[in-house]
Amino acid sequence: MYKLHNDKYKLPLLICLGLFCLICIFTSIYYGNQLLLGDLELNNNDDVKYLRAAETLLDTGMLTYKDPEAPTVFIMPGLVFALVPFVGIFGKLGAIVAFRIFSAILQTFTLYVLYLIIKKVFNSSKIAFVTILLNLIYVANIYVTTLILSETIFTFLLMNLIYICLFAVEKKNNKLYILGGVVWALSIYFKPIMLAFPLVVFVLMLINKYTIKEMMTYAILPLVIVILCMSPWIVRNYITFDRFIPLTLSSGNPKLQGAYINYDQNPSYKDEIDFSNVGDFGTEIENNETETKRANAVIKYNLENNTLEYIYWMTIGKTFENFKTPFIWYNLYGISFNIYLVIHWIILILGISGMCISIFSKRFKDNNLKFALIAIIMFFNIVHLPYYCFSRYVYPIMPILISFSALSIIYLSEKIKEKRKRL
Repeated sequence: MYKLHNDKYKLPLLICLGLFCLICIFTSIYYGNQLLLGDLELNNNDDVKYLRAAETLLDTGMLTYKDPEAPTVFIMPGLVFALVPFVGIFGKLGAIVAFRIFSAILQTFTLYVLYLIIKKVFNSSKIAFVTILLNLIYVANIYVTTLILSETIFTFLLMNLIYICLFAVEKKNNKLYILGGVVWALSIYFKPIMLAFPLVVFVLMLINKYTIKEMMTYAILPLVIVILCMSPWIVRNYITFDRFIPLTLSSGNPKLQGAYINYDQNPSYKDEIDFSNVGDFGTEIENNETETKRANAVIKYNLENNTLEYIYWMTIGKTFENFKTPFIWYNLYGISFNIYLVIHWIILILGISGMCISIFSKRFKDNNLKFALIAIIMFFNIVHLPYYCFSRYVYPIMPILISFSALSIIYLSEKIKEKRKRL
């Protein structure tokens, strides 16, 4: 399933991916801790907090995040567990280098799986290869391998889950559904929003003309797998916090930030919002509950008093926030961020054009798998709309969107060639 057979782009693909991997590793080594988010002594940002959490877990067996003395349910444990072997073998400082090299290798294989996905969906090695070339110049794909964040591992899991689902739904293969269930569960351990991923699988089932009975039959296996895989985390949360917490209690703050129009937390109408009976701040759990209630109060006020503006903000406005910039927080090799931004917007415009072409062009009329890719892009955007939206959250689906940019480039170039022949 993962092998390339008689593919004319196999050699150039492997060469490009090899060079990409080397560039990622070189970038990490060249910049060192300049790209680390936060200070290892102050533990004041995500990278360093995750490293400290892995070190604390090794030393005490307790999962922590903000406070190394207290257990947390603020984060999903996937990244911390992934960091543990690196910290255990190489120490905290050595783990940074080792994890970045691991991320570079993983990101390379992610692009390989992306090639397989696009080749299968569009039945075209050419579109798949151009997709990879565009992903290679999309610098965010290099940048994420320098971070001690979940994006690289999660994107790897996501691409594999998509690829497995394409075959599982098509072949109605129980083993593939079980494998999909395992990868689905692992992805939830990194991003809780993946609990809703069956919505994408539902689209795939519709494309493959499943009956209701078949949908229910094949949904059982991966669901059981996920329940079994998530059980240790749920039991741990119940024992530690004496309450049922299936995922995390970390949605309050991003929901509160996202509730305000344009993220302005001091609007002119703030004093008019009813914040009574929302509770007090204190522990992580109390903070989450208080922030969630405050967010609900802001949402209620705006829906009642700024209805049209607020609906626009919570849909189109936040969609724009998700996609308006690439996920790059450092000007690698002195290249201006404006250049990254121009490339990003060219890819966005071509990607949207490619989606329209795939839907309305006669060439892709009988290719319904394109709707699965479009559904994945829409899914990632929609599930984040209630919260604080920015480029990091939709980065994992940018490689998919870039595939439509590749389709657009190839389609338009072929049309230009046809036009020249007629002249």
